[in-house]
Amino acid sequence: MMVLLPSSITFTVVQYMLGFEQTSVVTWNAMLVILAASLFLKRWRRLTSELNLHFHKHGLVQELQLPRPEFRGETAKIPSCPGGQHAPLLHAGPGSKGPDEEMHLIKPNLITGRLEPYYPLWKRRAKQVVSTVVVVLGMVGSAMFQLEIHAGLTGSEVESKVVAGFAVSIIIPVLNGLWRVLSLQLSAWENYLTRKHYETAFTTKVFPLQAVNSYASCLLLLAFNKFDFDDLGIQVMAILFTRFVTGFFTEYKIPQSVKNFRMKGLMERQSLRNHQLQQELAEQATQRSAAESPYSHCRPGQVREMEAFLAGVQQHPNEAAAGRAPVEASAGPEPVDVEDSRGGAQAQAEGSALGLLDLRDETPLEQVQRLQFDSLHYKYFEYSEVVIQYGYIVMFAACFPVGILLAVFSNVFEIWGDIYKLVYLAQRPLSVATDGIGAWYHITRVFSILACFTNAAIVVLVLDTKVKDCNTMQQTMITDCGDEDMTSASSYNYWCSYAYITAAFLGLFFLVECLFDDSALWVRVFTRQKGYETRTGQKIDAQGLELGSVYLASSAKSKKGRNRRSVTLYRRQHDGSLEVVKELAQESTERLLTKKGDQHTRKRLIGQHIRKMSIAFLEGTSQ
Repeated sequence: MMVLLPSSITFTVVQYMLGFEQTSVVTWNAMLVILAASLFLKRWRRLTSELNLHFHKHGLVQELQLPRPEFRGETAKIPSCPGGQHAPLLHAGPGSKGPDEEMHLIKPNLITGRLEPYYPLWKRRAKQVVSTVVVVLGMVGSAMFQLEIHAGLTGSEVESKVVAGFAVSIIIPVLNGLWRVLSLQLSAWENYLTRKHYETAFTTKVFPLQAVNSYASCLLLLAFNKFDFDDLGIQVMAILFTRFVTGFFTEYKIPQSVKNFRMKGLMERQSLRNHQLQQELAEQATQRSAAESPYSHCRPGQVREMEAFLAGVQQHPNEAAAGRAPVEASAGPEPVDVEDSRGGAQAQAEGSALGLLDLRDETPLEQVQRLQFDSLHYKYFEYSEVVIQYGYIVMFAACFPVGILLAVFSNVFEIWGDIYKLVYLAQRPLSVATDGIGAWYHITRVFSILACFTNAAIVVLVLDTKVKDCNTMQQTMITDCGDEDMTSASSYNYWCSYAYITAAFLGLFFLVECLFDDSALWVRVFTRQKGYETRTGQKIDAQGLELGSVYLASSAKSKKGRNRRSVTLYRRQHDGSLEVVKELAQESTERLLTKKGDQHTRKRLIGQHIRKMSIAFLEGTSQ
């Protein structure tokens, strides 16, 4: 999005100077946004492949995922075999009695060979169908509800433009929160084995309704039913600003207030609990000391003598040491200071600093803070916020170019806000192995494809508005409407124009998809090398790889940057790379690029330099 900042400011200034409904300016702005969206997705795929290879998790994340603790296998009542034996691949459940015992169905894993709980696939498919019906009904109901909201908003022009955006922005979080709870229940009901499938199912259930609440009611309906270019831009501005303000309070201010309130209550309860515990320990110590006193087993006549003897020992310890040794009291627990003026919190902090026993171990507040960042709700909230903002930018940037600037400012603030939450509002975030962002990448790609349709519709509707204005001016005996082609454009089929513009935008989007690979060259080379080593059981020839890197570095000027990455790849893989060979490769490349001659001479010179560098390489390895 940083690349689009200069263009967004430029298009905003141009639209303000020439008019916001200039068809050419709107078209070029839409094309630039679609091109940037396609490049962003391609760059994200390449970065994901590089990170997966860097962390050595390429293709291994699915195998390393363990079953969810909430997963429950299928149970069935199976009659016992003679002699108390059960049918194979069955495991007796706890508390099974009688001839018909309730068993847990298990089957061997085809990859690991271990027995695992089994849940029939047809049952999960049936539950998914029911969940899909519920999701569709929820989307339709939400669209109809928000349609009624817009239909009921009557009044001044400012109210119809601004109030609808603010009203929907306030209602959307409430509906999303209720639907999120229902989606959690449906995802748990479908009983997925791994957490990755569970999170994907939850995302595909809760996000479609959130997308309908965010786009269809106040943007798509306004754009394609009662289109007004200015109204659409004001709606986008109102929603982006409202989301920024509400996100500031819901993500930072409210959690901070809740944490302070919980901390105060928990510390009071913890202090009271520590005080009660200290009183109990003091009573137990008193009872134990009384039961194990030095004269507890003496006869009644000897108690006074024992007390006098102990008093003399305390007054004259040296004399007692010179004479008969006093009776030693049995070791008991140390006295407990019940009236500790430091308080439970300060004593706990000092004890933790000294490495002493933590009486609290882990308070409920710490559990909440620890589980905050690895919870499904938190991850969904963070992902959905960014993806929804991305949808606003790419699908309606043609009518509000400065929205990109607002999005960049919001994202910078979000980064610092997340740092604040990690430092002050949460503790010990748990890391989870993953191979990407999961279903969110596909949702982002769907939004990028939908942007081709929405921006094409905006361009066509802007053209339609100008044509209608031109026809109206001609009917009022004004022949010059400012555009000579507008009079002839009224005969066009606008559906065909929409199809042509949409096809052009889609072609631009998929052209970038085809021109660039999903992974970098060094990632593909490294992956194939590992596959070669796995298939053949042989190591890669380091000398041949070095000579190949030198040859690539000396081949042509157009491939200079890519081949430098190849040499860098070799240096990352092999510790014994020769700096001399790299310098020779750079020197030969610069010398060959300055020479003039035909293609045959160029190939001959390259061969000579490769032979010289091969000899230098062999001499360096022999030494």
